[in-house]
Amino acid sequence: MNRNALTVVVLVIVALLAIGAYTQRQTIRSMISGTVPGTDMASPTDNYANPEVSMSPSEASSGASMSSMSKAMVDLAEQNSSGQSGTATITEENGKAVVVLDLSGGSFTTPQPAHIHVGACPTPGTVKYPLTNVVDGKSSTTLAVDMKTLMSQLPLAVNVHKSAAAINTYTACGDLKASASPTP
Repeated sequence: MNRNALTVVVLVIVALLAIGAYTQRQTIRSMISGTVPGTDMASPTDNYANPEVSMSPSEASSGASMSSMSKAMVDLAEQNSSGQSGTATITEENGKAVVVLDLSGGSFTTPQPAHIHVGACPTPGTVKYPLTNVVDGKSSTTLAVDMKTLMSQLPLAVNVHKSAAAINTYTACGDLKASASPTP
């Protein structure tokens, strides 16, 4: 490869890296400030009720899938020896899916980004829906879609990150399932 071609290749690589870094910084800033388009994000200190998740007797007897249920629960398993695990409860309120995260364990002093990703744990893919940052183990986010739409996009996984600075370190993850059994 001649010197001019090599210079062009290096400049293209540097430009792509700069664009990627800028995009990641903008995404992190949006998550921290709570200005992510496509969501009605609640304040990190609001609405931490963890409703009990169950199906009605008619849903249970009909073998209902989560796409027709008004509530669903996802177990969030510990990742990367974080000590953190918990649940994601998804309900539908006023035609919109509401995702409530309730985590315990680990020692996290900064807000933790959380998302619904395309794919499955332990290595989900791209972010599909940003969630409100987890603060003191809690997060609540109202998505701009209903549960039927959300569940039609499977496979999806709820993923919690260590911090905005350590966005590539996952602390807890759980897969949304197409069907569920009654929960006590």
